Amino acid sequence: MGETTRDKWHEADIGGERGTGLDLPMPEWLLAFDAEAEACLAFEETARDIGENGYRFPCLKAETERV
Repeated sequence: MGETTRDKWHEADIGGERGTGLDLPMPEWLLAFDAEAEACLAFEETARDIGENGYRFPCLKAETERV
């Protein structure tokens, strides 16, 4: 992975049937993340926090620590 993968992305021919020209590495460790399940796990706490404290724009922890 790395530069050669980047080059493959930029040179990929995705015009073929169902993107068969997109021959890229797809390691399990990178693609095994279930974003929908993660969102469902975080929803209740996030909704409660917004209800109690209002919405705040996200910021980096370093920015929060300086405030």
